[in-house]
Amino acid sequence: MNRFPAVLVFFLVLSISPAIVAAPDPVDIVGQKYKTIKGLVVDHKTRDSLEDAIRKEMETFVDYQELGRLTISDEWDKLKKPERKRFIDGFKKMVQRSYVRKFNPDTPFEVEIGSSTEKEGRITVSSVIRSGKSEAEVSYAFHQSADRWMVHDVIIDKVSMVKNYRKQFTSIIGKEGFNGLMARIEKKNAARAD
Repeated sequence: MNRFPAVLVFFLVLSISPAIVAAPDPVDIVGQKYKTIKGLVVDHKTRDSLEDAIRKEMETFVDYQELGRLTISDEWDKLKKPERKRFIDGFKKMVQRSYVRKFNPDTPFEVEIGSSTEKEGRITVSSVIRSGKSEAEVSYAFHQSADRWMVHDVIIDKVSMVKNYRKQFTSIIGKEGFNGLMARIEKKNAARAD
């Protein structure tokens, strides 16, 4: 009688294992997302519809909570839950607007996926994006979140988004406090919306 649950658990694990093994790794994710975004650039003829489509796609692979937490570093633990939500909402909007503006319905691009490196359970995947005569090295740093790989930093031409924003935000918080930082982020988001 006691053996039945153990046997059942064993067979459940066996039946679930292929799904776990088949989950895409970070290199596959980068390749799939670029392929999807290239399709979006072709399919969407207006900038607004393209930006909306890319924002939706970003929701599937960017961990804004972790990205935001890393960005404000030591300040994160000092914030109350509503302040954290306010920050993540504003920061997410700012990151999305910055990212989607790099794609243009009239400008095709090519991507070369490079190697991946692993450090302390996190994986970074390199790529090179070419559009016209311009070229950029873009690396995506992944961590596991709820049993799937999610991006928590983007490194463009060797400059980390997390480190870049952390430096700016630490300076602003030091001078103007958290509310001063949020006022700046919200003002920037409102200005770009016009």
